[in-house]
Amino acid sequence: MRRRASRSRLGPVLLVVGAVACSSNPGADTTPELEPAMVADTTVEAETPPVVSVDSAEAHEQRALYESALLRADPQADTYDPNQARADLATLLGLYPDSEYAESARLLSHLLIEVRRLGLSTVRLADRVQELEEKLEGVRQIDLEGSSP
Repeated sequence: MRRRASRSRLGPVLLVVGAVACSSNPGADTTPELEPAMVADTTVEAETPPVVSVDSAEAHEQRALYESALLRADPQADTYDPNQARADLATLLGLYPDSEYAESARLLSHLLIEVRRLGLSTVRLADRVQELEEKLEGVRQIDLEGSSP
């Protein structure tokens, strides 16, 4: 893929070099040390867009996944969605296990799993407390009925 990008950038450069060689001053001697300067000036004038490397695209994607997970992991944010946060982190770690964000992503993923586990445990405990309160109320009713003459 990089070779293809290099070839496509060489096309305008070769045209410029050819145009310089066939310029209206055929008797002028073109020395090799002047040619690179002419080519460099012409490519700047042509304003060819910078080539985005695969590495920078991957770095952008890694950062986007990590920041998306952070936005969704904050329970005080409007964007709170822990399931999507975990999915973003899993994608990040699956695609880029050696990313600069990998260690933080693993820790955040572990924290989100732990928060979920504790949340489920809290719900189970609240349900159990409710059951015990209902049983206690039943025992009080039986006690009150047994103590009245």
